[in-house]
Amino acid sequence: GMLSTNSLLGLINEKNLTQARNQNPLTRLPGNTMIHEYFSQCLADLSTTYHLIYFDFDHFKPFNDKFGFRNGDRMILMFADLLKQAGFSEKRFVGHVGGDDFFLGVKNGQAELLIQEMKEFAARFKKNAESLYDSDTLKNGSMTIRDRQGNAHQIPLMGVSIAILELPENTDRLCSIEDAGNMIAQLKSEAKSSTSHIV
Repeated sequence: GMLSTNSLLGLINEKNLTQARNQNPLTRLPGNTMIHEYFSQCLADLSTTYHLIYFDFDHFKPFNDKFGFRNGDRMILMFADLLKQAGFSEKRFVGHVGGDDFFLGVKNGQAELLIQEMKEFAARFKKNAESLYDSDTLKNGSMTIRDRQGNAHQIPLMGVSIAILELPENTDRLCSIEDAGNMIAQLKSEAKSSTSHIV
């Protein structure tokens, strides 16, 4: 059928509005609705191996408290830019859960190569993040934060913990999105306490 110019412009505008509603306002990356849809597709597609990768900054709140929310936003945008460079392709999906939590979905990836890539990615982010610290903090290698009682605490510099959930091909995925989310949350907790920060 034929569409009038006004109808076509209306459809394009509606699509743009829907995309904007489903994006994180700070990074313009797909938000929770689109991440949820991607999860559903991965769980349903048994013919393909997927890796669901969750990123969570280490020591973000102390950084925000010491250096302010504007620098916190800069840190988030810096990470989002690095993730866009690593993630945008036909076989990859990048999303921003919110705050300092990000998501990467990889189709038909190899676990060993992905783990190595994530190690290099985490090191690159940690190095780039140093640009947002003052010289004294960098010199000390940690942030000095005072609690409400005035006691000083040394907090490590910013890093990122990475949880990777593998969904092998031709394997029954008898779990809900909530179950998969709980598995990733458990892996994230393990990553936070591991020496490599990748689990």
